[in-house]
Amino acid sequence: MSYKKASLRVSGFQFWCVAWLAVCIAGSYSFAQDYSWSENTGWLNWNTSIGDGAGANYEIDAISGYIWGENVGWIHLGEGVPVPQASLQTGEDYGVGVDNDGMLYGFAWGENIGWINFGPFAGTTYQPRFRRGRLHGYAWGENIGWVNLDDDQHFVQLTCPSDLNADGILDFFDVSHFINWYVSGSLRVDWTDDGELNFFDVSGFIFDYGQGCPRTETVTRSKS
Repeated sequence: MSYKKASLRVSGFQFWCVAWLAVCIAGSYSFAQDYSWSENTGWLNWNTSIGDGAGANYEIDAISGYIWGENVGWIHLGEGVPVPQASLQTGEDYGVGVDNDGMLYGFAWGENIGWINFGPFAGTTYQPRFRRGRLHGYAWGENIGWVNLDDDQHFVQLTCPSDLNADGILDFFDVSHFINWYVSGSLRVDWTDDGELNFFDVSGFIFDYGQGCPRTETVTRSKS
């Protein structure tokens, strides 16, 4: 993807954002839209509220927990500790990480289906990535084929996209993360997923921040 930064006075932007957004809004940080799709496995549920410590959880630099598929059982995403890519390549460890541009990488494991690869997939639009708290792209399993993370109607999206530090609260620290990533050119804040950073990304972040962090309902399902 190409990167272009709009001409924007960062100092003025920072002052305005802090003045307008200096408010805390508590909420649940989880997946609100929670289904991905594979032709060979059917629906895969990422919901963090499915009980017994199950479900997927987003952290700044990793995804942890479990995905549930009625046809394939549990898929483990890892423990939430970023795994060095060298360890992933040698098979010493597994897990799904999130890099500085919001791109996913690494492997998940399902007892019934084996390894699922979350990239990196060089030179392809299939690369899994977070944009505006929503997953885009695909994951790949040798035994199940491609898993679509971004169906038009059913997809995986965080409950609170503007909670950039993943602590369940909207406050100055989320604004600070946005500013720092924007200034450094990180596509983690490419809100429109067009490969550029500009006014529309700033506007989108501010709008989502103003929506707060809604809570999700709890549905119980055991991993046993």
